[in-house]
Amino acid sequence: MALKDKFGDVTERLPLTAQDVLRSAYAFTRIRQRTAASRAFQDAVQSHQPQHRPVAELTEFAARFPARPDYGYDPVALSRRGKQRSTALLRFRQAAEAQDFLELGCWDGMVGAALIRAGKHVIGIDRTDAGFDGRAIDAGAQLLVMDAEHLNLATDSVDFAYSYNAFEHFPHPDRVLDELTRVIRPGGHVWVEFGPLYMSPFGPHIYRKLPVPYSHYLWPQAEIDDYVERAGFPPVDWSYCNGWRISSFRRLFRNCDEWAVERYSESLDLDYLNIVRRWPELFKSHTIDFNDLIVSHIRALMRRR
Repeated sequence: MALKDKFGDVTERLPLTAQDVLRSAYAFTRIRQRTAASRAFQDAVQSHQPQHRPVAELTEFAARFPARPDYGYDPVALSRRGKQRSTALLRFRQAAEAQDFLELGCWDGMVGAALIRAGKHVIGIDRTDAGFDGRAIDAGAQLLVMDAEHLNLATDSVDFAYSYNAFEHFPHPDRVLDELTRVIRPGGHVWVEFGPLYMSPFGPHIYRKLPVPYSHYLWPQAEIDDYVERAGFPPVDWSYCNGWRISSFRRLFRNCDEWAVERYSESLDLDYLNIVRRWPELFKSHTIDFNDLIVSHIRALMRRR
């Protein structure tokens, strides 16, 4: 969470030295929280049987945490997000110089529509056409139903591929990257930005049904399913996320002979470490890597060798 998100606009009205003090104090507090949670996690005894909290606590916890903000799928939000993402992409020299673009998991295709207005050629693919926006098609985006693991595209036909919030859903991200290796021209690039990862606080992507961080650790899936049904929500699709750990994504993006990583960053979610610190043995029964619990998002720019 950014400092401004935490404290509001008050930081903009403080003298520079006061802002620095506040930022330093906030950062120091987060470091202490992370250290304490990590130490408790490492000291916990690992159980080979998954542990969970009593189901009676589920409803209590659900009432304690506020609903997560809506992602925004209305026409205005889709258009705004498309423009924002296309602008961010074109700040990369590699994208600005590219001509033929491919989006994996395009959904509405509005990023492609904005790129077309910048003079680019764009193909967007998704596993379903349910989200295809007529405005993107009218702008000239070629939106296709296609499996990202089996791209019906010519070899060496794409200059720049990009994907937002899809690599945590692809059943086999390694196979998707293999297909990108085939269709992207040598010297071409791919930008991926996605999350939250499955083992992070909101990894299962069920936060609109159950806004409790780490809910997938705290209770068995069957208990969560029962709660969701009682609350009147559609059933949870537990296959919606691939369950990949951060270590697997690191190996995929950092140790691939066909790709050179030009930029790579990870975002952490440290807002709920008090839960990890309170029940470290519960989390230790699911993973032995503390990074699984805190790395939430990945961003990477890679060049095809």
